[in-house]
Amino acid sequence: MFKFLNEFLNEFDLENDTINSYINKTNKTNLSVFLAGIDKFPFFETIRTILKELYPDYSSWSSDKKYYYFIKLLLDQEYFNFSSKPKAILPFHKYSTHTATPIEEYLNEAALYCSSNGVANLHLRFQKYISLNLKKLLRMK
Repeated sequence: MFKFLNEFLNEFDLENDTINSYINKTNKTNLSVFLAGIDKFPFFETIRTILKELYPDYSSWSSDKKYYYFIKLLLDQEYFNFSSKPKAILPFHKYSTHTATPIEEYLNEAALYCSSNGVANLHLRFQKYISLNLKKLLRMK
């Protein structure tokens, strides 16, 4: 999911290049899409706050340097480590009351799907092996 960001960190030369020229040279349009909506991500403010704490001169940086260090912190193992985590647990849906992960969204949808009129309708399906062992266990009592 973050392969293009890892590639960016490995290939981009902050001292001698601009992000715009990097995108034009490499045709990494997914990076431009990511950066265009970066402030919409639910983790944006948290990362920016940490950057300001780590680097007191952050406000005086160029936008390229801010983006570079933002991505670096996002993927850094000591901080967010997003490239090594399952997508399902990343904070990606921002609501006015909270931030939700994809797994939370999935569970909420599943709960809504399996209930109607205030009654839960569940269907459990067991694999044959589990089902046979369950029958044996029930006969033992």
